[in-house]
Amino acid sequence: MLANRVWNAERCFHKEAKKSKPLSEKDIPAIKTLQTEVDAVTQVAAVSRRYDEIKRPYDPRKYRGLELSNGLRVLLVSDPSETTCGASMDVQVGSRADPEDIPGMAHLCEHLLFQGSEKYPMDNGLMNLVKRSGGDLNGHTEDYWTNFHLEVHPKHLKEALDRLIHIFISPLFAEHIISSEIESVDSEFRNYEKNDVRRMVRICRVLSRPGHDFRKFSTGNRQTLLDIPNSKGLRIHDEVVKFFKKHYSSNVMSLCVFGPQSLDELEDLVLSLPLLEIPNRNVKPKVFEHYYYGPEETGYRVDVVPVKNDRYVTVKFIVQHSASHSEIGRICSLLEYEGEGSLAHELKQRGWSHSLNSMSEDLSEMNVRIDLTQEGLDYVEDIVQLLFVYIGMLKRTGPRRVPPSRQSSGTEETSMVDTILLLVREVRNRPLDYSSPKSLEDMPAKSVLEQLTPRNMICFVVAKENSALENLEREQYYGVKYRKAKLDAASLEKFGRTLSGESELFYLPEDDGKSSPTKSTGATGEIEKPHILTSDQFKRIWYVKSSRAERPFTEIHASLTLPRAASDARSQVMADLFTKCFEYQTREEFYAAGTVGFEASVEPHYRGLKLTFSDFDDSICRTVVDYMRRLISFEPEKKVFDIVLDVLKRKLSDVGMEQPNVQAIYLLNYVLTEGIWPNSQLLEASEHVTFEDLVEFVPSLWSALHLEIFARGTLAEDDVLRLSDQFLPESNSRERLLSPDDLAPFRKLKIPAGVSYFYEHKQVTHSNSCVVFCLQVEPGARNCTLLQFLSDMMSVPLLDTMRTKQQLGYGVGISPRKSKLAHCNDLRLTVQGSYDPDFVEGRIEAFLESFTRILMEMSESDFEEYKDAFRRNIEKLNKKSYMQEIESKRFSFDDCQLQAAEYLQIQKEDLIDFYKRKITAGPERRKVSIWVRSATGDKGPRAEGSSGTVEIENLERFRNASEAYPEEEHSAQWP
Repeated sequence: MLANRVWNAERCFHKEAKKSKPLSEKDIPAIKTLQTEVDAVTQVAAVSRRYDEIKRPYDPRKYRGLELSNGLRVLLVSDPSETTCGASMDVQVGSRADPEDIPGMAHLCEHLLFQGSEKYPMDNGLMNLVKRSGGDLNGHTEDYWTNFHLEVHPKHLKEALDRLIHIFISPLFAEHIISSEIESVDSEFRNYEKNDVRRMVRICRVLSRPGHDFRKFSTGNRQTLLDIPNSKGLRIHDEVVKFFKKHYSSNVMSLCVFGPQSLDELEDLVLSLPLLEIPNRNVKPKVFEHYYYGPEETGYRVDVVPVKNDRYVTVKFIVQHSASHSEIGRICSLLEYEGEGSLAHELKQRGWSHSLNSMSEDLSEMNVRIDLTQEGLDYVEDIVQLLFVYIGMLKRTGPRRVPPSRQSSGTEETSMVDTILLLVREVRNRPLDYSSPKSLEDMPAKSVLEQLTPRNMICFVVAKENSALENLEREQYYGVKYRKAKLDAASLEKFGRTLSGESELFYLPEDDGKSSPTKSTGATGEIEKPHILTSDQFKRIWYVKSSRAERPFTEIHASLTLPRAASDARSQVMADLFTKCFEYQTREEFYAAGTVGFEASVEPHYRGLKLTFSDFDDSICRTVVDYMRRLISFEPEKKVFDIVLDVLKRKLSDVGMEQPNVQAIYLLNYVLTEGIWPNSQLLEASEHVTFEDLVEFVPSLWSALHLEIFARGTLAEDDVLRLSDQFLPESNSRERLLSPDDLAPFRKLKIPAGVSYFYEHKQVTHSNSCVVFCLQVEPGARNCTLLQFLSDMMSVPLLDTMRTKQQLGYGVGISPRKSKLAHCNDLRLTVQGSYDPDFVEGRIEAFLESFTRILMEMSESDFEEYKDAFRRNIEKLNKKSYMQEIESKRFSFDDCQLQAAEYLQIQKEDLIDFYKRKITAGPERRKVSIWVRSATGDKGPRAEGSSGTVEIENLERFRNASEAYPEEEHSAQWP
């Protein structure tokens, strides 16, 4: 009826229009009504099917599903408690669809689509809109699908979605953009070329069935996307367009839109956009053979040489069965159970392993990773045999429930991006009216266990020692060295007998019928600022009552100031060994408590130890007291000490093999902050420490201390006070009063003004180099606010200049940093890529100069829009951890309010003045750069734009000669 009425009205309107009859003002309301009806008909025609009754257990949000006439699926999510909007477009095509002769094509196509459309041709236009509103934008390519997602303020949602939709309607694919994005993809590959996780994934692909799509090199690099295609006479522009038109189609796309608007408002907004203009090419997604490994690919041992000092064995089982996530997850929980009678327990008792975990990233496989001790490396075959003994026990007893040792507090917040990525994945994989999966109890696990057999596995042994093996092969792209050897028949037969034989070595605890606590949703209420319950010369207790948890839950954070724990590098190593030995030896003692919600951790922290406890039960006080008594009376064992020391040495040795930007930040923090010891000193100390040294050190650790507790949750104040009295034995809490210097926060070291310093460090692992360019300003809420404001404004121009236009590297970023240890601020610009650090330094200086003009030419309306976005970002920061302020002895609980007050007063002229004085080169600027240079050589000329810089030849001397910023007044004074 409505359609006929509108059609007749339109026909009459057009008929009258042919006569050129002028319209009067009285005709306008009728025309507006007519247009509304036309729009309504268009929207009705756009939706071929809708789902209004989508229910999700324990979820107060409202959902609506739409299937459009061009096949595109839409999920709308309304949550009035949200302040921002999110959107995610999912396309059912990924790296498996790469042409055989152009690996990385899907990844390159994802990069290119972000570079604009015919309607919105400006480079990084969508990124600029999103960032200007305080949001975020990103994308990623997986095996089977590609995702594009954004977070944006509600008032910009329509434009952001319109820009996003148009990249699928009319992408640019300009020649110059393709060339630059190939360089970006290549730089991204170089960033991860020496990443052991990526390298192991690549080896797993190489070992799969010949001709299977799983073997493809998904990332791509300059050779696969440019050099090799050119040598074959292929024009990469034409190949990208061909790939896009072949695989991108509305019928294989899913859109999720999430926001505070009502479902009707979200639907009206979405249907007003040109979603129907996305071409429906009726693509039939290729059905890839799911199983990557056949009988010819299993039953092997593969020895791999890692980059870092890793040492572990991973047994990969191939699951030729349509298993569910719940089913496989249940088996993984059984395999990594750590209580008495478990495989993990037995391997620790024998001194062969210090940790075990099981996981499945794909439903066609299961992995059991066992981290090895030095001794364990000599017993790999015995370890694998014990694994099959344990699996045999599981098959005989049946897969009963074993509660996991980690629980969720119900107070964690999932980010907007994480939420929409999860939801759009469900739209892709399930019907729109899907509600909930079958319960765990309904999922048969026996079928998976039957497939965990010796002939259905690949055994990976990863260790540096493998470099001495003969006949090592070298993988084509990452250069991974490995050796593949078929397991002999005798070993396979032995494992098989073990699997079917009887053994009393392993057993599972009886199922007590108690279910593990699960995360609650829909919690309401705000957390107030912490207040002091009690304070004296030896302790101070902070407390805040939380109304967010819908059931009992308590977190207790304790900071123990122990001068002996960090007086020098050796003491820090000792404290680290002490905590690791304690956790190793006592994990099983507290494992039972962990299965019903209790969590505990201890680690060296600043000037002592940091302890964290959480539980879903008010019995937390009793468990915490038991834990602390065990900690203070703890005596390490020699066997455990040797294992933990080996792990620590390898960890310290690996620091020099971290990504260049990670190494640069570590060095920068050492230059700028008290209380940090250089890795070289820590490594040297670890080489000389003995078990006897640790035994002598432990009692002295408790000779003087101060306790700071922050309790948060549903526990009553009186219970917290009683806990604080029992937290430490009386004999350990009153031995020596700490001095004000012992309790003072670490200070930030002051970079001299007017000089441009840099320090150069060489690394031999990675082909990329890195520059971290640090600009320091004096303490204060105003300076902090100005730095964060500038960071928001500079992020997109920096990315556009350094990464897109100048192609200096994929790893480009800017971030303001307020030190956790000292109340001082700095702005850090990071560029990681293949260019010489000296050259990059000059490019950064040139960018800072050019941004002055951008600031000065910015309109007042654009400036106010940035201010509005910045205000919303400040509100997000208000959710930070209060314990961080307590641990650092700064107690700045009002930072966000102070910044909000400062933000209201900022004018454009204030920002320009601050920028010219503190950011661009001049007498007031305080600047230091860390250059991590690749020993494999860098591109670009040297010494461009770096005149006037002063090299720091010795970091320790520079640091010792530096003046420190004075300690600020605290909002909580010492008693």
